[in-house]
Amino acid sequence: MKYFLFKLSLFLLPLGLVFAFPLYLFLISGEFTPVHTVISLQQKSPSLLYRLAYDSNTFAYKLGATLLLDPEVLVLGNSRALQSRGEFFSDQHVFYNAGGMQSPGDYLRFLEKLPAHSRLKTVVVVGEPAFLTSVAPPDTKQEHISSLELFQNFLATGWREAYQDYWHGKFSFTSISKQRKESQNIGFAAISTDTGFRRDGSYRSDR
Repeated sequence: MKYFLFKLSLFLLPLGLVFAFPLYLFLISGEFTPVHTVISLQQKSPSLLYRLAYDSNTFAYKLGATLLLDPEVLVLGNSRALQSRGEFFSDQHVFYNAGGMQSPGDYLRFLEKLPAHSRLKTVVVVGEPAFLTSVAPPDTKQEHISSLELFQNFLATGWREAYQDYWHGKFSFTSISKQRKESQNIGFAAISTDTGFRRDGSYRSDR
């Protein structure tokens, strides 16, 4: 039995070495952080940004925030909608930007998830005509993305994409470690570029 375990450890060691570097990057950057934890932290730290680099859970993230904040005014749309901010209102708490959807079908599915007793009064839909009239099916796989599923996606493709970015010079071990210490953001992209979703659901891009 000991000999078998020894042989197994020798077999698994190279795999462990391959995954160690990208796994470390994912862990320190918060790529596996549950959506509800991110939303809770953003309520306590308004300047905290959230953006994953190697996965997408926008639907689940925006839905969770909408259910928690229960806004009166809700913005839906693609990336064009993400510039609308709560600061446009005298009371920022009445607003939430749920933009960033993949297709109009996602809008309807999103609204269907909201409770009948919500405070929602106004829905603003933003997007170019070609997008608003598209017939692309909704991205149902994004509705509920757990930390386990994020980890499974890491094993499938994320670790390889991290190596590719490293080899192309998009980041270095030293730079990301330093940025992690200086930033409260969550997600590799948010930490390395200081861009991502704000607490009100809007998106801060490169300055």
